[in-house]
Amino acid sequence: MESRSPPSGKAVPTLPWFAAVLESAPVIGRIVPAWDDNELRLTIEPAGEAAVRTTVFERASGDGNGALDRGTSTRAALQGTYRAALTSTRGADAGWLSVDIEPDGGTRFAGDLPGAIPPALAAAAAAAIDREVDLIYGSVVDVDPQRR
Repeated sequence: MESRSPPSGKAVPTLPWFAAVLESAPVIGRIVPAWDDNELRLTIEPAGEAAVRTTVFERASGDGNGALDRGTSTRAALQGTYRAALTSTRGADAGWLSVDIEPDGGTRFAGDLPGAIPPALAAAAAAAIDREVDLIYGSVVDVDPQRR
């Protein structure tokens, strides 16, 4: 399922994730991306388990300041490591998730997720973040349009 997040302030579609690419495969959960003041947050909802939410992805290293933000305008400002805490629906610490963004827009992920989140759903969360990074990278001013 291809999906791009709409501009800030509008409803964001949820993305169901399946255990396999088959119509008969069970739903293993869903990823719900949201933007608050152009800053990304995710809700990870494993089927039959309590959801966890990320905080905003704050910069841990790199040249820019602040959080992973749709208003980022240069590659140098985008690249670096961003980290978000995971919290349970009751507000308890549930782990963390980080993304390292390379100068060419490539991404690497690391994290400590609750055991109730199956690996395929963790990969789906990474894919959702990667799509958002691609969206930002596609609008930075110092990238040749042919490389986007």
